[in-house]
Formats: sequence, C-alpha cells, structure tokens
Amino acid sequence: MKRWTRCVPLLLMTALSACVRLHAPDPFVLGEKSISARSRSAEVVSQIPAHSVAGTAQSALGTAPSGPDDDDAWVRVRTASPNDPVKGVCVLMPGILGSHSSPTCERNLRGDGWHVVVVAPPLVSAVLAELRGADAGNPADLGDRGARVGRAVDAVVCRAAELARREVKALRSGDESLARKPVIFVGESLGALLGVGVVATGRIDCDAALFVAGGGSLLDVAAESSIRRILFGDLPIDEPAFRGAFAATSRFDSLAAAERLRGCPVVCVTADIDIIVPTPAQEALWTALGQPPRYRFDGGHLELFVFAEWNIMPAVREVASRAVASLPSAP
Repeated sequence: MKRWTRCVPLLLMTALSACVRLHAPDPFVLGEKSISARSRSAEVVSQIPAHSVAGTAQSALGTAPSGPDDDDAWVRVRTASPNDPVKGVCVLMPGILGSHSSPTCERNLRGDGWHVVVVAPPLVSAVLAELRGADAGNPADLGDRGARVGRAVDAVVCRAAELARREVKALRSGDESLARKPVIFVGESLGALLGVGVVATGRIDCDAALFVAGGGSLLDVAAESSIRRILFGDLPIDEPAFRGAFAATSRFDSLAAAERLRGCPVVCVTADIDIIVPTPAQEALWTALGQPPRYRFDGGHLELFVFAEWNIMPAVREVASRAVASLPSAP
C-alpha cells in the first residue's frame, strides 16, 4: 500500500502532462541577422576588463580568486556519443530546476551528435552576496545597492560568456571540422534569463539560440515569482530607487540585452500558466526580442521542465536542425 501511495504524485504529474501540449510556431521563420555580428561590439565587452569581470564575479560570490580551477564549478563539458558524426556544439545553461531538465537535454543532444558545454553560474548567490555586502556599508542607500547588483549581474554574465567561449574554442582546437559546424545556445528558466545577456555579449560564435521560460528583467521575475521569499527574502527589490539604479547600471540584464538580438535566429518557449517565472515576464522577454518564433506550452513551470523529454526537446531539436541546415555544406 505504501508503495502505491508513493506512486500517486508521479501518476498525477503524468496525467497532467498528458493534458498539456507544446504548440509549435506557425509560421516558423528564423531571423536572418548574424547573432555574432549583431551583438558583438568591442565597446560593449571591452569596457569590463577580463580581470575585472573575474574579480567582480568572485567578489560578488564572496570568494577570493585563487586560480583558474575556480571556474570548474561553473562549467562542465560532455562530448557527443562516439557512435555518430558530430553535428556541432551546444552551450546549455540550466535553471534552478536543472537537475530535472538539463540532464535530459544533455543526454539527448549527446545522443544526437552534439558536444554539450554546460555553464551554470550561481547568479542568485551573487545577487544575495552583493546585497548583503551593501547592507554592511550604507543600507539606506538603495541607489548604491541597486547599482552594485547591476554590476554584479553583468560581471557574472560576462564571466559565463567568457567561460563558454573558452570551452567552445578548446573543442574546436581539438577537432578542426567543428569550425564548419554550428554552435547553438539553449537557456532554461534562470539560464534563459541570464542567457540573453550571455549571447548578447557576442563572446560565443553562436548560430541560433533557444530561450526556454526565461523572464524579462531579473528584478521583475524576482518580484512576482511564487518562490521570491525562498530566493530573496525581504530584500528591497521593489524599491524604486533600487530598481532605477539597477536598470541604469546593468547592460546585460535580459531586457536590456534583448534588443541586440532582434532579427537574429532566436526562438522562445513560453509557459501559459507559469507562476515561478511569471508568464507576463516571459511575454515581456519575447516582446523585447522582437517576437521571434515561439513555442507555447499549455501548462506551468514544473510540468514544462520535469517532462523535458516531451515539452522541451522537440524545440531543442528543431532549433538544432535548422542551425545545421543554415550553414553552407563543406566543400
């Protein structure tokens, strides 16, 4: 009896997943502007020196830089199945529920012939560390606190982009044929929110990007999310002075960065009844990106990611196949 009782939640989730559907874009027309050419600009990245990016990110996380191995906690690389020809490289940024969805995407992509670079920067820890550090100084200065968080977000985004670039370059240096094969980006939930900025840095030579249930501005998502208290407690993310300073400082928060990707080959997946990354925030990001092709999911955040095999992988595979088809054939 106890065994059956333990199965009830899984059976209910399975039944619920059968009642929801993933609706493909119609028409499905990818933007034709190059992501790299559109987003890469020397003045955007060079204003944050490489040593400053690493130092600021580590400072935000409350750790002292001790060497290149510190980055290992952010990145792991999984190569494609050796039984099939390699199709390209996927940079995958998971969300907080990544233990459910990203292994599914990673496993399927590797089986389909893709090398997978998983980048998981601890953004929430960085924001909390920066906010608490500001509290120790002058907690009444909300503008300073908002600006500091904006700079911390940019530092984490730029560091994640640089680490992804490093790993893609390493894979290509070990296999010259990869230079003629695509690089795609897949961001899930928090990874999608961060990923817009990562792709917009232009540091990854990216041929297509998929943003799954990513919201607009970090502060908009945090303020309205059903798990706000778990993530940010009573921190002052609703205060106008805090929000204004954050918006004025951050260049790679998702809404600020999205405009650089308009007209590029990007695709969104949005969930119609999401309360974790609220649906209005997902709609705001889709609009900021220029309303690119969009998959719509008739359900919420948990169903979308727990059943990634059926709800996310069709979109991933479609974007991957279109990225392959968009490149000229090797001579």
